[in-house]
Amino acid sequence: MLASLACSVATAKVRSQQLSQGPPTPSALARPDSIARGTVTPFVLLGSEADDEQRLEQLRGASTTGWMIRSSMSISPPLSRLDARKIDTPLCPVRWHFVPPSGDLTWNSRIPFARNDGGVWSGRGATLSATGGARVQCGRFRAQFIPTVWYAQNRPFPIIAFGATDRSGFVSPFHSNGASLADLPLRFGDRPLLVTDLGQSVAEVDVGPVTAGAGTETQWWGPGIRNALVMSNHAAGIPSVYFRTRAPVRTPFGQAEARWMIGALTESAYFDNDADNDMRSFSGLIVVLAPAFDTTLSIGVSRVVYAAIPGAGALPARFFDAVARWGEGLDVRAATFGRAADQLTNVFARWVVSGAEVYADWARVVLPNSLRSLLVAPQFSQGYTVGAQWLSPMSSTEIAWRAQAEFTMLEQSVVTRGAAAPSFYASPVVPQGYTNRGQVIGASIGPGSSSQWLAVDRMAPVGRVGAFVGRIRWENDEYYRQRTGFDKYSHDVSLLAGLRAGRSIAPFDVSLELVSESRLNYLFQNRFNGFGEDHTFDVHNLSLRLSLAPRDARVAASTTLPP
Repeated sequence: MLASLACSVATAKVRSQQLSQGPPTPSALARPDSIARGTVTPFVLLGSEADDEQRLEQLRGASTTGWMIRSSMSISPPLSRLDARKIDTPLCPVRWHFVPPSGDLTWNSRIPFARNDGGVWSGRGATLSATGGARVQCGRFRAQFIPTVWYAQNRPFPIIAFGATDRSGFVSPFHSNGASLADLPLRFGDRPLLVTDLGQSVAEVDVGPVTAGAGTETQWWGPGIRNALVMSNHAAGIPSVYFRTRAPVRTPFGQAEARWMIGALTESAYFDNDADNDMRSFSGLIVVLAPAFDTTLSIGVSRVVYAAIPGAGALPARFFDAVARWGEGLDVRAATFGRAADQLTNVFARWVVSGAEVYADWARVVLPNSLRSLLVAPQFSQGYTVGAQWLSPMSSTEIAWRAQAEFTMLEQSVVTRGAAAPSFYASPVVPQGYTNRGQVIGASIGPGSSSQWLAVDRMAPVGRVGAFVGRIRWENDEYYRQRTGFDKYSHDVSLLAGLRAGRSIAPFDVSLELVSESRLNYLFQNRFNGFGEDHTFDVHNLSLRLSLAPRDARVAASTTLPP
């Protein structure tokens, strides 16, 4: 409460100074050039109300620069744009600011429900998380220390045990052996959890047109609203070192942005009993182009390569994997002499025009080794997301409507009679798959799944209220490999309906989401082996999420300024 009161006082001082200099412009209110040292500063978390408001501002005409490669550091307003430009002086005034805590309360009645919550695992019962800290800037150097603390009640719920002595008792039975391995425990142990991590902590320094950084903050790559195929905030941030463009680079084709990173993926405590294989390398490169003929169009490509490594000392040698590690016949899984790895390659596009946007994200686990193979079986190992968002103009009563639709398909169709297609995020050569600390780094629906999502919101200056419906078919690739069901009535499917709302209640932004989930044939279980409808293993789950963040985070981020 004291931090929030300080936030309101500091903002009032800034605005009073601006008013004394003349009528403020929206950008002046959004990103002041100077904030008093030691006060509270706005901070934008991925997936927050402030993050959503930035996207809506783009539909109203704001710049889309940086949106396809974003993190809390890149979308939060700088502490001082004036100081950042004084890079030739030997000394610089140090500015530091508190980041007031943001908090989440999540409650699940029967089973966990997957959300993009930055590494927090919300099991059955109540889960509490808090994020806050401080930011500092000195000329071309800036850093933020934003740790996260979370507690999960982790009440018991039914799971299927795998039973192997070399695996944890909580490991997923669908990804514990064979060609579909992944560190995706059904439950994070059998006790309450109290976890502290570095959260959104990162440090950066500008070196000419390039920014070098290191940290643990979560990132979002691509245009998706609910699902990002390669990089999302569903899992904890990857400890990494990276290089990115400080500002868009002008080229004859348009403005280009890029990020190249090397990081370490960590195994959860609920996968296996081998302490020698707990780390994997992660090499990722993403490039986005805003074509000169239409700057509201964003086109991008990214590739990540991940592999088992003996320890952190092997990471530097893996930095170039994203561009130099291709394997035999463009299959990194088939590489020999200990060079086997796994990868994801994707292309995406987003177009914003007249209060609306459309986007698409397409990826493959295995690259085609020839044009013929691509044309014969283009769907082999592919996944995709398509979506759209529409925002009506503000009426005379300042009321608008928003509609959202997004569809993600990661299910794999069989293209040969001899073998199943490889699943997204699971691997035959990297035992933990595409995960970090037990959660998928990409789309929250996970391997072999598909989802459909529709939502409508009534928007007002002080808040919003809306409803949504959705469907998720879980782990469908594994359905055909398991013995838990043999016919169509054993598919594991969630039917979703819910309400959501957000409102500014000074000095906070408050958001609420209530989901009613009907989980049919939970974990593929059916009393009749799938040869008839059966409700024995159906689960009805209620999921509630309440989020609280300082109100000024949204106000300060409502307009994107050019660099």
